[in-house]
Amino acid sequence: MKKLIQTVSLMAMTQLSLAASLTGELIKTEDGFAVKKSNNQTIPVNLPEKYQYILPTTVSEYLQKFEGEMIDGVFQAKEIPTTVAGFEKKIGTLTKSGDELFLDQERVSFKPGKELNGHKFDEQSIESFLNTKIEVEGSYIEGIFRINALIPADLLSAKTQGYEPYASLVGIEDNPFRFIMSNLQQNENAQAPFPYRYTIFKSEDVNVGDTALLLTLSGRTGDHIGSSAGHFVAGRAVVQEDLRLEGEFYNSYVPNKKEILSANTSLPYYFGQVVGGQNVHRPTYTLVVYGDEKIKNIAKETRDLVDLENPKLRVQEDSITPTFNCTTIAMDGLKQSGFKGIHDFWKKKLTDVQLLAYLNPLYHLFDHDGGPLKLGVLSYAMATDPERYIPRNAFQAYVVALSHSRFRKKHGIKRIDIVQINQYPSSRPVGGYPYLGVKKGIEAVKFIADGRAYDEEIAAWLNSLGEVQLN
Repeated sequence: MKKLIQTVSLMAMTQLSLAASLTGELIKTEDGFAVKKSNNQTIPVNLPEKYQYILPTTVSEYLQKFEGEMIDGVFQAKEIPTTVAGFEKKIGTLTKSGDELFLDQERVSFKPGKELNGHKFDEQSIESFLNTKIEVEGSYIEGIFRINALIPADLLSAKTQGYEPYASLVGIEDNPFRFIMSNLQQNENAQAPFPYRYTIFKSEDVNVGDTALLLTLSGRTGDHIGSSAGHFVAGRAVVQEDLRLEGEFYNSYVPNKKEILSANTSLPYYFGQVVGGQNVHRPTYTLVVYGDEKIKNIAKETRDLVDLENPKLRVQEDSITPTFNCTTIAMDGLKQSGFKGIHDFWKKKLTDVQLLAYLNPLYHLFDHDGGPLKLGVLSYAMATDPERYIPRNAFQAYVVALSHSRFRKKHGIKRIDIVQINQYPSSRPVGGYPYLGVKKGIEAVKFIADGRAYDEEIAAWLNSLGEVQLN
């Protein structure tokens, strides 16, 4: 009898409080907010008070994944959700038989690509993944699993063996930090037609459950001058039982046609969503920084700080300025969390030439919320470290910082990997490393001011970014 009572009690507790995840569209209801699941069932959802501000701007057709527990019929999420590209995640080998596609033994299809700048995720893109093990996110449409996002499987992983063929990149094994700073920008490396993972530092083993801080630089696109600066964001991931990384990027993005929400975004969605995934449009370069509780706390605090800014980008058109963009948001979050790039080291600050620019009165005329004064903008650029607002400069600020043993020890860093994912093949011209510094930025702005987005001269200019040393 006692055992029966214990069993009934345990069942009751399980019904009352069940740790779980909940995925679906966030909708507004008369009583608050709810998540609409794949079967159209709606589940009331609640967030801790400090995160509730995020809910109104998260209501959309984008799928959100909440982590938490079901208590008395309400899903109590523990933190702000992650945007995902489908109700389910699968891992398998993509094959083709006749006109039909399969993921292992299951028939699948792909979400249609969307033409942007005359190009899209197309048949060439799909063909490039045939007979390859991939990790995908998607949903069932009329009984067939439709892939909405994909990345190479086992690439974003804590496995000790490298993901080949990194060895073909001359210099990466001799001095990986120098390679990233001086050689990766060259087209032959930045445009490598394959993905790779290489460990550039290791002091101890990475274990299941460890957290990694992610720092990712998206390259320039090959089809539009407006994306030549690239894109920089931070993120986090946790090592799973199979050593796969499950995580997200804290993606800051303006309203767009790429199906990108300014939000925490799953790894497959960020890299490989078939419309707006970064690698559908350009190559990406990611530092995976494994560590102890210090890194875990930095990643969480940075997430919370970036989440304070992302709602603004969801509702404001043309909200990107020199003082408010993907890079400034990420860099501010990282810095406030105690994870500073080389430009914020005190020794660097003492010799910083930008300090002199503060004497320029035009700097103080600039509206730091995004004013239109051209002289003010130029003065701001002269007085501000480019590492704060230019993606490549920001990324390299952390490459240099992470090369210092004292920095690694201070933050409890166990291991650092560099992961490069090539631009997914399609009709789109291949991009490469983005520009570095203010001078090239001014050149890009001149093209845009002339109303030019892409032509033969711009194509040559983009390609030249990988033909010369810019350091």
